[in-house]
Parts: sequence; C-alpha cells; structure tokens
Amino acid sequence: MRETNRILRIVLFVCCLACVTAGPAKAFAADTWTLTITEQTREFPLLRCRILTGEIFHMRTIHSLALTRYVQVYRITEEGEIMLSGAIYESEGGGFPALGDGILTKKDGKYYMDKMDRLIGGTWSFRVSPFSQETFVYREVEVPLFRILPEGTVVLIRIEKERNKE
Repeated sequence: MRETNRILRIVLFVCCLACVTAGPAKAFAADTWTLTITEQTREFPLLRCRILTGEIFHMRTIHSLALTRYVQVYRITEEGEIMLSGAIYESEGGGFPALGDGILTKKDGKYYMDKMDRLIGGTWSFRVSPFSQETFVYREVEVPLFRILPEGTVVLIRIEKERNKE
C-alpha cells in the first residue's frame, strides 16, 4: 500500500508540473488564477495549477442512471469563479441536461449541451466513487481522482487569484 501511495504522489507531482509549466501563449492577455484540488479534511493539495480567465477544464464521470460516460465542461469567469458551461453525454433521460438548459446538438452519437452558464462560485465540492469514476481533465492532463482517494472522500476545487511573486 505504501508503494502504491508513493507512486500516486509521483504521478500527481508530474501532473502538477505539467499543468504549471504548460502555459498557453496568451498568458499575458488574461488574468491568471490558481486552481487547487484538495481533500476537504486536508490542506495538502492533490493538484495545483495555473488557469486563465476563459479557460476550460472537464470532469469526466459515469452517469449514475444511464451508466454511460458524462463529461461536464467548466469555464473560469472573469471574476475567477467556476461556471458549468456545458456537458457531453451519450444517452438521454433523467439527470441529463435538457432543452432549456442551453443549446443542445447531437453529433456522432453524442449530445452536446453548450452555453449552460450555471455559476458554481469560487469553490466546488463533490464526492468521489469508483462507481462514478470522477476524472479531472485540464489541457492534456487527466487525474483519476477515484483511483487516488478512498470512496466517499469529499474533494474541493478552488479558484484563487494568483499572487504576484515580487
């Protein structure tokens, strides 16, 4: 178990390093924020990376009713808050965004809900489960939270203004 925890910490360190160093060229044109993922009961960050106003990240899960892949699309607002801006899913039914939630299109067997614009705020919390398989995705980095944390762990995603290093 110790070896598994050591390996997971190394993987998380590499993921954090990739997030911090892989900044897009437009970094000077937008406000820079710090996105931090922590367990609710601990202050030690699982992931910390820079993110710009307008950038998106995804939370990939398995939908609890349909048991199909469900991707939530989040965007960082100008005020540094998390906004649910869309969803990508493979089936219809209960618990999925519907008409009136945004702009719905269907392409290649998937549903795309855009322009949902539901404000979450500066902090978002959720529980992880091997059943729903929460996986955080930002740029090219995927962090399978459900494999790293025990079932039922409350996870916090926070957005904070990046501090000047003067």
